[in-house]
Amino acid sequence: MAKGRVVLVVLALLALVTGCFGEPRVGVIGEEHTLLLPFEASKFLGYFQKNGLEVSLDWANGTELISLLNFSKYKAAVVDGTTARKIEEFSKEWVKLCKVAVKTKGGKPIKGKQFFLLIRKELLREPEETVVLVKGWNSGVDALKDPAVVYALTGEEAVRGYRFYSCTP
Repeated sequence: MAKGRVVLVVLALLALVTGCFGEPRVGVIGEEHTLLLPFEASKFLGYFQKNGLEVSLDWANGTELISLLNFSKYKAAVVDGTTARKIEEFSKEWVKLCKVAVKTKGGKPIKGKQFFLLIRKELLREPEETVVLVKGWNSGVDALKDPAVVYALTGEEAVRGYRFYSCTP
């Protein structure tokens, strides 16, 4: 009986130790699911897995999103300009990195409806993770030009309502 407990304890410790040394994890939150499509496309095509970064995606809107940013789980966010200003005003932990999307109507950009990639300063201290995340976004933007990728992710022929841009900090 005691031998079984020792084996169980050793296995539990082994699982704990190996779990601590897994791939780095970056949580990303956006104001809606569509805004995270470039990240989702990169995940779908295996970009993050190939580059050793685990990316988790969540979305929420308005005040719920801002309150969720306080969790250390999130190191990046895709938000509109107004929300980006509020976040930067209230917290010195977040930095606006680049413009990543605009809302469109009839294929034309709607003035004042720009979206930005914000990252925590803590992520900036991990340059490899930051580079993989930004290149993953850019890879996803390129992948969404392929209707087959868009269809696989959304069931639609094209992304409607948004135009995505590569992130160039």
